[in-house]
Amino acid sequence: MYAGINILPAEPFSAPRREETALAWERENPGISRKGKCKVKEFASIQLNKQASVPVYRQLGDAFCRLIAEGVLEPHRKLPPIRKMANGLRINNDTVINAYKYLESKGAVYSVIGSGTYVSESLQAEKDEGQNCINFADPFPSKDLFPLAQWKEGFAHALDSSKGSAFTCGDSQGDKNLREALALKLGERGIISSGDCLQVIAGHQNCADIVSRWLSFGDWAFVEKPGPFAMSSVFASKGIHVEGIEMESDGISIDCLASMIEEKKPKLVCVSSHYQQPTGACLSMEKKRKLLDLALEHKFYILEDDSLGELAKNRQKSLKAMDPANIVIHMESFARLCGVRIGFMTLLGKRQSPRNAAESLPAGIIQKAFAHFVQSGGLEEASAMLGSACAERMQTAEAAIDECLPNSCYLKPKNGATLWLSLGLRDPQAFYLRLAKRGVIVVPGSVYSWDDSFICLNIAGVGKGELVEGIKAIAEEVARFGTAQG
Repeated sequence: MYAGINILPAEPFSAPRREETALAWERENPGISRKGKCKVKEFASIQLNKQASVPVYRQLGDAFCRLIAEGVLEPHRKLPPIRKMANGLRINNDTVINAYKYLESKGAVYSVIGSGTYVSESLQAEKDEGQNCINFADPFPSKDLFPLAQWKEGFAHALDSSKGSAFTCGDSQGDKNLREALALKLGERGIISSGDCLQVIAGHQNCADIVSRWLSFGDWAFVEKPGPFAMSSVFASKGIHVEGIEMESDGISIDCLASMIEEKKPKLVCVSSHYQQPTGACLSMEKKRKLLDLALEHKFYILEDDSLGELAKNRQKSLKAMDPANIVIHMESFARLCGVRIGFMTLLGKRQSPRNAAESLPAGIIQKAFAHFVQSGGLEEASAMLGSACAERMQTAEAAIDECLPNSCYLKPKNGATLWLSLGLRDPQAFYLRLAKRGVIVVPGSVYSWDDSFICLNIAGVGKGELVEGIKAIAEEVARFGTAQG
């Protein structure tokens, strides 16, 4: 058509197929073997707080960073697709996209066009070059405190006595022998109960799920603030409004609660009797009496968590033992005492456990083994050993904090299993990431619906030497990043 110009017909454009792109990446990166895919259910423990000041995508990204630093997510494992992750965590696709971009900017993941997003080696490699991981995020007791001999005896007894039925769950309320053994223990503490009034549970979320069925959509439930997000997230998922009560050194603020009651008229108030997580506060007897008076006057239930009461040398009377009108739901989870997710809660009159409660129960053999564990005195032995170790570790941790972090603020609980520190950080996210790279894992304040300039240290799973080493590392990073006031 044009003189001197030979126009050839254009070839149709063909984009490279996904398989071709992925193969090209493998050719360019020889020696790197990509691992299996991650499943969304592996991230069920991630707790996102949409009311926190930290954007949800950064909360998700930081949670991934902690899992990578802890070695839960190995290098070159493929993260779930965006849509599946969003559906699994009940967030929108854009939040996951931004979280993955955030992780990539930190060097925690890398993307392969046509294949997906994978865990990189950078965080893990930097941690491996340094010290072994000091994990202040693990709430379970360290291996030297795990009551292995008692559990062995319990499982052997369960198999010998139950024969072929050892693995069945049986009653939807849980193993009858276990409930009767727990009822006897409660009786020793002045809580009049029978095995028929108890429900075996797998932990706090299981308890919250049962209690939420006794409430109505749109009801208000008050929880401690700061406090664990697990139960709050269950209530919120059931359409129950959740509000936090400010904590003081001796438990919830009664004045704060009283003003909130007038406005919101709650149906449930959740409190901890001993060593509240994360502050370590114990609810005083005076506040227990005032709380019961308010509950009777305003007609709300009290959910009492006394999971760490066994650690108290002088255990105070529980709210349930002072309950004149059967309005207190008493629950205990033994996971932090004996390393296994099992516990119980009291039932309220006609408000029985749901018919499908058996689906959430611990395995039958665990219930039967734990029944023997309780009956043979194993729980008292394990609690005494853990209480003694935690008291020593708490003393060590407090001395290290006073020396290395003299400007930090924290409640000195003398026992319990957590320390709640205010560090006044200028850039909390950079601080957490750098600390993780050094192999020191802490729990950010946002996990407890609080400011990320606070951190929680779980001391039950960390030895005394590691405690000092970890606190020194925290102090060094605080000095490096500075505080908001500095």
